[in-house]
Amino acid sequence: MQHDRTRGDAAPSALPVRLLRLADGQSKLLLALSDTILGFAGHWDAKTFQSCRGRQGRCKWCPGPTSWRGYFAALAWDGEEQRWQPVGVEVSEAVEATMREQFRRGTRWHLQKPWPVRKRKQPVIATLRGAHEDPGLAAAFDFLPLVRSLYQDPDLLLDIPNPKPIVTVIAFEQPAAPEESPRPGPPGQAERLPTFKALDRERFGSEGNGKRRQDNGK
Repeated sequence: MQHDRTRGDAAPSALPVRLLRLADGQSKLLLALSDTILGFAGHWDAKTFQSCRGRQGRCKWCPGPTSWRGYFAALAWDGEEQRWQPVGVEVSEAVEATMREQFRRGTRWHLQKPWPVRKRKQPVIATLRGAHEDPGLAAAFDFLPLVRSLYQDPDLLLDIPNPKPIVTVIAFEQPAAPEESPRPGPPGQAERLPTFKALDRERFGSEGNGKRRQDNGK
């Protein structure tokens, strides 16, 4: 699959369209070409995410609840090659819900997937970086064959909106902290419970452990 793109005054060149699924620690600067983000319903089958051919909630292949995957056409900046690369971007229902209110064709986004914390996967963070008002912006391109090949489903369609409610995101400067605001103690201090040794010292003094053992032996 080829895509014509224009870089400044340079002649158009053909580049293959790729699917972009962020890996841990990866980030990308994107220029949206689609008008909206649409996707499909799917479910987990063992460790594989499969499309739901029923397409409406549960399907007869589904062992459990369904989830949603969304896609949009974009140009991704390649820092090494110093050029824009056409990509079909995959986002989860949670990420799309944070982008939906501000997403439109021509918006610039920074998508970042942090490294896992204590082996726990971290969600992708989408940040709006502005808008590109160039009327000569490239048209959105068809990358559906790539998604169908990825999920091995020749009948898959990207025509379902995200069922997750929109997440309202606002930008504002943090006011100064109130003077009466208590400062937090060390992490976990409030939840720390007294140990048996501490209770023994409070009841019997430094020999509490021995006395308790003697009491238990009587």
